[in-house]
Amino acid sequence: MRRKRKKMKTIDTVIFSLCIGFFIIAVYETIMMGISYSYPWFMVSSGLILYYSYRRRSREEKEVKKDSVRGKGRKRG
Repeated sequence: MRRKRKKMKTIDTVIFSLCIGFFIIAVYETIMMGISYSYPWFMVSSGLILYYSYRRRSREEKEVKKDSVRGKGRKRG
């Protein structure tokens, strides 16, 4: 059975793009100035990726609940 492809919401796309952008900035700062100057950028990037994964997981849980509620009323066979 094929999995249904989930659409990413605009805010999720923005959060993920910001995460990647801050990570690139952090790598650049590490190369140019050292890890102590880039640490805040890495933390912002890490925080955004955690927030993105939290939003995605909670959205998937809501969809599973919604599907299970819909499925209970149907007859099988």
